[in-house]
Amino acid sequence: GSSSSRSYLIHPQIMQTPRPLLGTAFLLVFLLGEYESYSEFGPHIGFLEAFWVCSLSMLLASLGCFASNPNYLAVSVLSVFSGHTLWCLDSISLLFRGSEGFLGMADYSGINGVTVFSILGVSHHLWFIPSCIYILRQTKFELKPVHWVFSYAFVSLTSLLTLWIVPVDCINHHGTCISVNVNMCEGWWGMDSIDILHIFDRARCGNWGWNGNGLCGTCRWLFSNAIYSLCNGGIGYVVLDLFLKNGTTKKIHIKKKKKKL
Repeated sequence: GSSSSRSYLIHPQIMQTPRPLLGTAFLLVFLLGEYESYSEFGPHIGFLEAFWVCSLSMLLASLGCFASNPNYLAVSVLSVFSGHTLWCLDSISLLFRGSEGFLGMADYSGINGVTVFSILGVSHHLWFIPSCIYILRQTKFELKPVHWVFSYAFVSLTSLLTLWIVPVDCINHHGTCISVNVNMCEGWWGMDSIDILHIFDRARCGNWGWNGNGLCGTCRWLFSNAIYSLCNGGIGYVVLDLFLKNGTTKKIHIKKKKKKL
């Protein structure tokens, strides 16, 4: 007999996505990180530490989980993609090098050294993106350029706000003067061996203009946040789009035989 071939777009069986569970995890880790900062450095620094983009991204993703709105998760992933990826790579090198990773980014210690709470407080750098991708794949989410635009606005505006509220001078904490480098408002985080990344660090270009954030601060924000977040979101968009397209649908061919009458 003769045969014909038809193509079917088959969606795999999707189990109930544990959105409330992950949303609660995101929220609890954010609060744990805040508790760790508050208990170690006091209320002033503890408050400022909440403005890290990676911390606020957890709140945004948590809201997305509870509101069943995956758009928030997509924006969160794109906002932290490069930073979390480099942190993971640095953490792997930290296992072999011992004292410090080759990028100098991953830091699991607090003021009292490495503790269970200090590790848990920054552990989201390792599992936050995979958790969000899991939810997005399960919900068959379609990534669009507008998510890149919103992630860029989120990072740029948050870091600009940080530049305004973080004091230029270090904050005294029990006799120790602590510089708060939230969202790289003081200088580039880690990668000390790459000199060009630190050309606009406050320690290098000085405190020019209003509140120390005049020309130097503007250049630092443009370089370390505005331009960086544009590239970060672009790279994240390409990679995340590949993950989602490979995991949402499966195209198969089914052959059916026609019986002769």
